[in-house]
Amino acid sequence: MATISGACFHVESISGGTFAIDTTAAGKTTTLFLAGSGNDAFIAAGNTSNVNIYSENAGGNKLDGSLAGTGTTNQLVGGAGNDTLVASTNGATDRLVGGGGADNFDFGVGAGTHTITDFTMAQGDMINLAAALVPGGQAGLGAFLTANASDNAAGVLINLGSNDTLQINGLTKADITTNSNSIFHVG
Repeated sequence: MATISGACFHVESISGGTFAIDTTAAGKTTTLFLAGSGNDAFIAAGNTSNVNIYSENAGGNKLDGSLAGTGTTNQLVGGAGNDTLVASTNGATDRLVGGGGADNFDFGVGAGTHTITDFTMAQGDMINLAAALVPGGQAGLGAFLTANASDNAAGVLINLGSNDTLQINGLTKADITTNSNSIFHVG
């Protein structure tokens, strides 16, 4: 894994790889563009804040990417491929945009306040929740969502406990409770 340090980046990976990004300049925004022919993973690590990670370049390639935020404020943006967006587990605020393709949005304990802006069941998008978040695991998912989800103007907000929330724009509580096993995987 290569470690990249600084305040603003344009990174191209020609044949795939894993990159750890560490920005030490407080208050700076780090922007990364994933490009190339391989499957790549970008992971915001260390003293990061205000990180924007995109899984395709301006040319619009359709690669699969894995994007993980560990900073205080992250924007993870997938491209046209099947992307995996891993929310921070340090109480951060993340904005996750899957883009095209069947995307996976992963949430663990201590996730923070996160928003998925473009969840699309028809594309095969999936939300993965850590088993510790849902009492009873997959079998208890329906009851968990019924008790912890509420509609708002933008969509549905799920209280994950310990001040952790997941906002899913464009869906309703009825959408997620009726289709819970098609939308969520617990484990």
